[in-house]
Amino acid sequence: KLMEKGDAKPYWSRGIFCIILQREPQSRYIQEIVIAIDPGSKFEGYTVKSEKHTLLNIQCEAKTDVKDKLETRRNLRRSRRFRKTRYRKCRFNRARRKGWIPPSTKARWDIKISIVNWLRKIYPIQLIAIEDIQAVTLKGAKKWNKNFSPIEVGKSYFRKFCTNENLNLFEYKGFETYEARKLHNLKKNKEKSKKDFFTHVVDSFCIATFVVGGDFKPDNLRVLY
Repeated sequence: KLMEKGDAKPYWSRGIFCIILQREPQSRYIQEIVIAIDPGSKFEGYTVKSEKHTLLNIQCEAKTDVKDKLETRRNLRRSRRFRKTRYRKCRFNRARRKGWIPPSTKARWDIKISIVNWLRKIYPIQLIAIEDIQAVTLKGAKKWNKNFSPIEVGKSYFRKFCTNENLNLFEYKGFETYEARKLHNLKKNKEKSKKDFFTHVVDSFCIATFVVGGDFKPDNLRVLY
C-alpha cells in the first residue's frame, strides 16, 4: 500500500525484500530491535526480533577453511624459494606482534560483524546479544586461560567492534538458553546440519527474547540460509 501511494520505494538486499520510506514517518516511536547470535563451530543462528515479532531468522555456516588455505599458500610460497623464480623474502614472525589475531579466528568473527552490519542497514538496531561461548581451559595455565585462547581473543575482538559502533552488547551463558528452552518446551534438533528453526535459530530466538522481552512462543519459523 505504501508503494502504491508513492510513499515508499522497493529494493532487494541479499534475498530480503525491503522498502525505503519517501516521507517522514507519522510516528516517532521506533521499536527496540535486537540481533541475537548463537555462535557454533560449524553452523550459527541469528535472530532479529522486537518484543512483539520475530522479524528474521538466519542459519549460516561458520568459516572453517582459513587454516587449510593458509597452509596451502605457505607451502606454495616456500616451494618457490627452491626454484629459479621470483619469490617473497622471508619475513619476521608476525604472530608475535602486539594485537595480532589468528587469521582463522579473525575470519570467523568478521563473518559475524559482516552479517550484523548488513542487518543494521535494514533494521534500526542498537542492541546486540550473543551466547557467551566458553574456551577450553588448561589446568594451571592461568595466562592462557585468561588471555590467549582463540575463543577469548575472538570475543574481545567482537566486543571492541560493538564499543566502537556504540552498540549495546548483552551476553548470556549456554546454560541460560538451555533452561529457557526446557522451561518453554522448545526442543532442539540433534542433527546439527539440519536446515530448520529448531536446530540453531531456536537458541538465538531465546537470547533475543531475553533482551527485548515477549513470549517464548516463536511467531515466525521461516529461516534464511
